Amino acid sequence: MKTRTIFFLLLFLPFTLYSQLRLPSVISDNMMLQRNSEAKIWGWDEPGTEITVRAGWTTDKFIDNAGENGKWMVTIPTTIAGGPYNIYINGSEERVIRNILLGDIWICSGQSNMEYKINWMGGWNNPQFERDSIDLVKNKYPLIRLFQAERNASPEPLDDLSGKWMTINHKNVAGFSAVAYFFGRELNRKIGVPVGLVSTNWGGTPAEAWTSAETLAKDENLEYYREKDYSGEGDYRKPSCLFNGMIHPLLDMSVTGAIWYQGEANTGDALHYRKLFPAMIKDWRKHFGQGDFPFYYVQIAPYKYDAPMVAALLREAQLMTLDVPGTGMVVTADIGNPDDIHPVKKQEVGRRLARNAMALHYGVRGLKYSGPLYKNMEVFEQDGLKKIRLFFTHTAYGLESTEGAPRCFEIAGADRVFYAAEAMIEGDNVIVWSPEVAEPIAARYAFSNAAEPNLYNSEGLPASPFRTDEWEVDTSPAEK
Repeated sequence: MKTRTIFFLLLFLPFTLYSQLRLPSVISDNMMLQRNSEAKIWGWDEPGTEITVRAGWTTDKFIDNAGENGKWMVTIPTTIAGGPYNIYINGSEERVIRNILLGDIWICSGQSNMEYKINWMGGWNNPQFERDSIDLVKNKYPLIRLFQAERNASPEPLDDLSGKWMTINHKNVAGFSAVAYFFGRELNRKIGVPVGLVSTNWGGTPAEAWTSAETLAKDENLEYYREKDYSGEGDYRKPSCLFNGMIHPLLDMSVTGAIWYQGEANTGDALHYRKLFPAMIKDWRKHFGQGDFPFYYVQIAPYKYDAPMVAALLREAQLMTLDVPGTGMVVTADIGNPDDIHPVKKQEVGRRLARNAMALHYGVRGLKYSGPLYKNMEVFEQDGLKKIRLFFTHTAYGLESTEGAPRCFEIAGADRVFYAAEAMIEGDNVIVWSPEVAEPIAARYAFSNAAEPNLYNSEGLPASPFRTDEWEVDTSPAEK
């Protein structure tokens, strides 16, 4: 008799699950919805159930019926930034979602340097965060909301993930992405609108894990990732598994844009990353279906990798990705730590990301958002010595260097052997030379794994590492 009872309970279990109204984790108390948009509210209920949704900022009602798989969805026009509001949902049961703000939502993704939390860097007792702790006590930031997505790798696309929306307090901020929080704090301070930060990231993960299977299969430039052997790798490092588990469940959200800090896990395939990274950005934009939304990313910091030049090539691939419309890049050559792959100056990373957003998306006029970027070069003769003049964009009101003359420049002749170069700033240009190179034809700046250069524009934003040549680079470790 007992066995038969269990059988009938199992038989009706699927129906029982559908007969209760269920919402995705991103629709919950304290949530943020994208302002001035068509916000989707969705969930699951018993198939055929009529679902009625009302929102506090409008008198309209929105109705849908749960489909055969139980899913329902309504689209609610949102208004200008504001709140708090409630949303009322009636289906097989009633739900009230409370304390909702309308503002701007940013996806905050990548690997460990995006995932890294204040708690992982000594907590609020770390002197690095003392001023931030005081600031939080003073300002409280009630218009910032945090959503922490739990780690989840999946071989198939998922409709939901584990996570929750949180308000701001010391505990919640310390357990959240530090870069994302400092980015959101700067935006809220300067723009004034509510900011929702969706932290979906995982340390040690390559970009192909964050790219959909569709793109990896169809993009002819990504053959390397189709043929690569991933046996022995954890699911979190396999192609598409993090897109499936940690991006796909978010695709029905309306968002403003994304910030990204990743690349360390792809230093071994930097030349292929030149194609992968732009493809991933386009992939996300396609799947979110909201046009070419802003995508701002961080160039990896100096670090002593085991293989030479691999980080230089990865940074170069990131620099090249600026050709993708709607992107912006933060340089961290001056705020890294060659002995620590997780540098602690996350406040400045967040601030520089926010400058990109304010200048490129929010239209803050006159705000400089990028450090100097190499433009072109010329060879000329001066005092009987041939030199190279380097031209830059984003110089603001001129170039500057800290701690003496510009360092980390090298030049080479036709033999392709690079020598350390003397460097001198001349307005918006840098002149480089070396007595060892009589006929210079190429120059490089901070083009190594762990270089810590010192060239800035007048706004204190650092120049990106670069090279003028396209020669093959040897990344094989030297024999001991």
